[in-house]
Amino acid sequence: MSHIAISLRAIAVAAFACLASNLAQAGEDNTPFSLTLAHDIARDSNFSKTTVAQGETVNTSSAKVGFDKGYGRQTYNLGAKLTTARHAHNTQLDNNGKMLNAAFGSGLLSNWNVRLTGIYDENLNQIQNNDLGGRLDKNIRKYQDTGFSVQYGNGGTWAMIGSLDTNKTRYSIQPENNADQDSRGFKAVYYSSDALNFGLGSRLVSTKYIGRADLVQTDKNIDMSVDWRVTGLTDLSAVLTRRSSSYNNENYTPSKGFGGELAWRYTPSGLLNYGLTVNRTTGSDRQKTGFNYEGADVLNLADTVSTSVALSTQLRLTSKIYLSAVYSVVNYTQDNNYTGLDKNLTSDSKGRRLALDGTYEIMRSLRTGCGYALYDQTLQEGRNLFNQIYVIRPKYSGRSVSCNVNFTID
Repeated sequence: MSHIAISLRAIAVAAFACLASNLAQAGEDNTPFSLTLAHDIARDSNFSKTTVAQGETVNTSSAKVGFDKGYGRQTYNLGAKLTTARHAHNTQLDNNGKMLNAAFGSGLLSNWNVRLTGIYDENLNQIQNNDLGGRLDKNIRKYQDTGFSVQYGNGGTWAMIGSLDTNKTRYSIQPENNADQDSRGFKAVYYSSDALNFGLGSRLVSTKYIGRADLVQTDKNIDMSVDWRVTGLTDLSAVLTRRSSSYNNENYTPSKGFGGELAWRYTPSGLLNYGLTVNRTTGSDRQKTGFNYEGADVLNLADTVSTSVALSTQLRLTSKIYLSAVYSVVNYTQDNNYTGLDKNLTSDSKGRRLALDGTYEIMRSLRTGCGYALYDQTLQEGRNLFNQIYVIRPKYSGRSVSCNVNFTID
């Protein structure tokens, strides 16, 4: 199977040679199409994310095409990405990933807008999200989502938004986390100015864990949001959610709590910016934790409450050189809604990561970069009904280094 990776890299190299000479002309074309070819090589001292470290080197090649076009009041967005990953030692994890996405938006009459979106993503599950006993087993995660929204607004002063969404998640070796989710929501937005708006809405989310005897979790959410943007200086986006959860199984106890997210970026000058991200999710969110590993967002798993904080900064050293640093901390708490488990018998786990990256823009469409990261995670244990200790998340630490090259024509 390694010939696939070699072929893709050969295509990328050939494309670099053939297209670089026409780069200036391509940059001037007003085309809705884009093409990105990339290759990344990464060395991780603790690829297995276990107490006894197992190092690994991974080569990843990808090809991505996109189409973005506006026609009158309509917009069309299409994208496709193929990825091949090859491992030096754990060849059982070699895989070919794919991602497809599409979106269509249109204005109707004078104040109406509709939007339809679709996503299909098939890739290797994050190693640290596999079961402890099968860390290095090949676990393919398939995710598909379809969404529809309709908006009615009045002269930029206020808007009402209704939404419907359905998604499915499947794991090749973790059937207990397979889930079907449906949600519908309504939101009212008030625009106090072009830079500031406030929102209030409700969402009803139903998650069916088909691998857990069709357990259904129903979440009723009240969302309060604020968005503030001053072009070239700062932007702030925040959502606070009050959630009430119930289950179709009497062995699970209803619960209430708060979640949400905050993202803030401040640019005191054109050369330097700072960022802050705060995120709190529960297992049913099926969303990102805000904790980033090797450029990929760690996804939340069922029965987990995750609270994360990330600080970032980016410096434009010259017109072609960028430096960035990100420090993130995530806290995992076991969400034992099952009445047979005692939440007092479990501990929390904390993960930390410091990432330093540098990027050199060789020309408009060709760039390369390298990164270095340090990470660790603390031990999280629990006790079962027989008072036996079991590990929920292992203690580990490690470091990684990676380099990449990226060629884009748009």
